[in-house]
Amino acid sequence: MALKPTRTKLKPSTLSLLFRFLTVLLLNLSLRPKPEVNFQSPVAENPRWYNVVAGEAKREKMKVGLVNMDKLGLAQNGEARRELANMVTVDFDCVDKSLRWEDFFPEWIDQDKKWGRPSCPEIPTPRTFEDYGDVGVVVARVPCGGGEGEGKGVRDVFRLQVNLVVANLLVRSRWTSQEEVDRTVYAVFIGSCGPMWDIFRCDDLLWKDGDYRVYRPDLRRLKA
Repeated sequence: MALKPTRTKLKPSTLSLLFRFLTVLLLNLSLRPKPEVNFQSPVAENPRWYNVVAGEAKREKMKVGLVNMDKLGLAQNGEARRELANMVTVDFDCVDKSLRWEDFFPEWIDQDKKWGRPSCPEIPTPRTFEDYGDVGVVVARVPCGGGEGEGKGVRDVFRLQVNLVVANLLVRSRWTSQEEVDRTVYAVFIGSCGPMWDIFRCDDLLWKDGDYRVYRPDLRRLKA
C-alpha cells in the first residue's frame, strides 16, 4: 500500500521569524559599503575663447587681466591652464550705486552755463595701471543691471564702468609694455548683454559663441 506524502505546515511564529531574518539580511546588504571606483579626471583643456586669442596672437602663454570677476569666477566659465595663463585680478572701486544713467547722459545740457558749470559724476578706475600694463588679454564679466523693456540692462552705470575699465586697460597695455612698443591686445566679454557698441565696435569682433565674445579693438581709435 503506497504511502501518501505528508505536508508540513509552518506555524505562524516560524513564518514571522523567517520574514524577520530575510528583512535583516536585505537591510545589511543594502547598507554594506560599495567598492570605490576611481575615475581619472580628464586633462584640463583651455576654453575656446583662449584658443581663439592664442591663435590670433600666435603664442600660447599670456597674461590675463580679470575685470569684474576673480580666478574662481573664471574657473566656472572655463579656466585656462595655469601654466599657460598668468591671471591677475584688476581691482577698482565700484561706482556709486545711487548714480543713474541720466546723471551721465542727461536729456538736456546747459551749454550756455546759465545754471552754473556742468559737472560729470566720477567713475572710479584702477588706482594704478602699472600692475596690469603688460596684459595680453582682458577678460570681463559684463553686468546686466536694471531697466525696463528692450533696453533692460543696457543703460546700466556699472556696465558702463566695466567697459571703461577694460578700454583703459587695453589702451595703457599697448604703450606701457616693456616687451614691445606697439602690440595687439584682446578683450573677452562674458555675459548676455555684451560690451557697449559705442566703445567696442562690431568691426572689431573676432569670435562669438553664446555669451562669449572676443574682440581685437583698434587701440588708436579707442584711445581717441
